Amino acid sequence: MKKQKTLNDFYQWLACCNLFYKYWEEVKAFCDEHHLLLTDFLGNMDAEKPETLFWFDNSPSGTFTQAQEKYTNWLKHENKP
Repeated sequence: MKKQKTLNDFYQWLACCNLFYKYWEEVKAFCDEHHLLLTDFLGNMDAEKPETLFWFDNSPSGTFTQAQEKYTNWLKHENKP
């Protein structure tokens, strides 16, 4: 049976990858730049849908594009029966 991932699982994954603070800095900068409320961003987050977690990637290095790929792979491997 597939275990549903929660946002806490996502936050733990970010912390294990040493991306937790960088992620929130980027999210806040993106929201400020695009005049979005952080609560709107948070309301759309779904730990089972990586596209809702990483759609903001502004970083020139593509850090979060790579992180999305890794997170997607982690979800696939973690959810195997």
